[in-house]
Amino acid sequence: MWRRRVGGDADAVLGVARQAVLFPPSLEAQNLPRPARHHQVSRTTIRWNGVTIRIPQNLQDQALEEDCTPLGVLLYSKEAVALLDEVAAKAKGSN
Repeated sequence: MWRRRVGGDADAVLGVARQAVLFPPSLEAQNLPRPARHHQVSRTTIRWNGVTIRIPQNLQDQALEEDCTPLGVLLYSKEAVALLDEVAAKAKGSN
């Protein structure tokens, strides 16, 4: 015949609950840095003066060969910067 023990399992459950209250999870776990979300550099678009500009494939390949972003390739010449300013102004509707 089965007999139910009234205090046996209840004490064990309460003991686990007491331990959970007495030993909260470490606060160090909350202070760990989050993993970087944007760890890959975009080689297909750049942001210039508030406008997102799609980069042509040949410039993407050149940036990949030089191991930098397309914007890094474009900033070497004043003509490219002037062209980016013009394209951004047209996209905003300034001209």
